[in-house]
Amino acid sequence: MIICDIAMPETNGYEVFAAIQSPPFTSKIPFIFLTTSAQQKEIVMGKNLGADTYLTKPFQMVELLSIMKNILN
Repeated sequence: MIICDIAMPETNGYEVFAAIQSPPFTSKIPFIFLTTSAQQKEIVMGKNLGADTYLTKPFQMVELLSIMKNILN
């Protein structure tokens, strides 16, 4: 499972997600966007790309753990 922020210094989370979708051996890895951006267009973009979920900061650890458990089941 990959938990990735969208805003990063060298690249962004969308680019990271796109990069792991290309090779077949990484395309099935569960992916969660975790970011401060709660704008609806950002959430829709992340989900439309195919990420398993989009979680905004601040978040509760129990919420993240629940999401992870659901994805892995």
